[in-house]
Amino acid sequence: MGETSADTLKREMLEHLAQFAEGLVETDGPEWKFDSEGAIYWFCNDWHEGGGSDRYSILSTSPYRPAPSHRCAEDESEICGMLYAELVRAYEG
Repeated sequence: MGETSADTLKREMLEHLAQFAEGLVETDGPEWKFDSEGAIYWFCNDWHEGGGSDRYSILSTSPYRPAPSHRCAEDESEICGMLYAELVRAYEG
């Protein structure tokens, strides 16, 4: 099975975030993966267009699971919050 439009969108978001963060933070390793997945999760949670949308598909299949006490990107790390804000700027701004 080929890449879906949701897969393509998520790949584009990850590439955008890596480009945005280049020189600001280390963009490889487990911390980056956790923060970038968290930012994408919260962005898709807050900005999906309903159950059939690509963003909802990304949200539903995300390997990221927030802690029970976390209700938004601002509850995550500073880097995750920064990446989330960049996604909002780039995709909704």
